[in-house]
Amino acid sequence: MSVVGTYKVSAETPIGRRTFEISVFEGGDGHSGILKTEERTYELDKVKVNENNFTFQVNLKLPMGDVYATFDCNVHEDMISGEVITAFATVDIRGQKV
Repeated sequence: MSVVGTYKVSAETPIGRRTFEISVFEGGDGHSGILKTEERTYELDKVKVNENNFTFQVNLKLPMGDVYATFDCNVHEDMISGEVITAFATVDIRGQKV
């Protein structure tokens, strides 16, 4: 199963419910991607894929300042789940492929 694709995801965070899209691409140099929020688009750093699991890191620009986040995701059929780990909290994410 490939994790390549775009996923609409939501998370209940300490600053409220957040929705965003994660897109994972495959190219000659491995995997890359973007994370789109309502406010901006971020390039994914250190994307690692292992079968139906993938991880990445991103530096989010939030109202409280920059927040460095690590995403640990699992894809099953067209559903995605996982967690986002920051210095402030670890939150669950859920969503599906679009």
